[in-house]
Amino acid sequence: MHHGEFTSILITPCGMNCGICKAYLAYSRGVPEQRGKVTHCAGCRPRNKSCFIKRGCKKLVKNEVKFCFECESMPCENLDRLDRRYRKHYDMS
Repeated sequence: MHHGEFTSILITPCGMNCGICKAYLAYSRGVPEQRGKVTHCAGCRPRNKSCFIKRGCKKLVKNEVKFCFECESMPCENLDRLDRRYRKHYDMS
């Protein structure tokens, strides 16, 4: 994938776009990893990562839904926690 291209595989179950995440950008642009820190991520879907959102949701684990918005329980506690963190640290939701 070239820089600036969009691919739907980078949209996580919770709706985050991995293409704008600093860990994904470091990975995709070949930035050297920092010792002792997780700085690289290939994205949740490309590596079938079991992220905390997916681990905490039976419907995602069983592939009954692909995205959180498809669930009648949205927003769940995991999604609320993620939203609070993004509002606090990144001033966005």
